[in-house]
Amino acid sequence: MYVSLIKRINPERKLYLAIPEAAYQDFFLKPAIQDILSDQQQINYIIFDPIQEVILQWIS
Repeated sequence: MYVSLIKRINPERKLYLAIPEAAYQDFFLKPAIQDILSDQQQINYIIFDPIQEVILQWIS
């Protein structure tokens, strides 16, 4: 719902989901999860290291 609302009120804004690296490696890279995410609207990710407080990867 949030993505749809932002697209209507501010379509030029690009949203990102911030995910800690461990969660990305342990959950988001599973084949079943990748299949589900590919069925959804385009989701942009920022993968970050919460200990060092740095962004490791931008995925659009």
